Amino acid sequence: MVTTEFKSKNKRIYFHNLEKLKWSIVPLILGLLLLLSDLFNWFEMQGNGNWSGLGLIGQLLIYVTLLVLISPYLFRRYVVQWNEIGMQLKVDSFFGTYIPFSEVTSLEIHDDSLKIFLLNGKERKIDVSHILEEDIDKLMKVIKGKIRNG
Repeated sequence: MVTTEFKSKNKRIYFHNLEKLKWSIVPLILGLLLLLSDLFNWFEMQGNGNWSGLGLIGQLLIYVTLLVLISPYLFRRYVVQWNEIGMQLKVDSFFGTYIPFSEVTSLEIHDDSLKIFLLNGKERKIDVSHILEEDIDKLMKVIKGKIRNG
């Protein structure tokens, strides 16, 4: 009996365009304003009062907004987050790597490996052997759309 090793290409990348999250500043500012209004109220009572509901709502709003923004990156193994300046690429690792678009000169895919060439002559090599082809194409499209040769 002959067995062959088969690497399934079933991993999906979670793409997260940070430019579309400009709305997220609204709950953060609102939560901060509620927290500050409660803090001023606390000082007026010379520290004898308890936190009112406004401060607790402000804290909750801040924490929930941050949880929604940060959780996809913390709990997924395959994540690409980007904005105009650069991208954070996390492929089968915990911390990932940051790649500024201004330093990317070119990229190529070769032998199930995506190579990103940088200005300083270095290259970032990413193993894409277990990632779906459509996600690899989308990753390359994001990078090509943002580099200055683009």
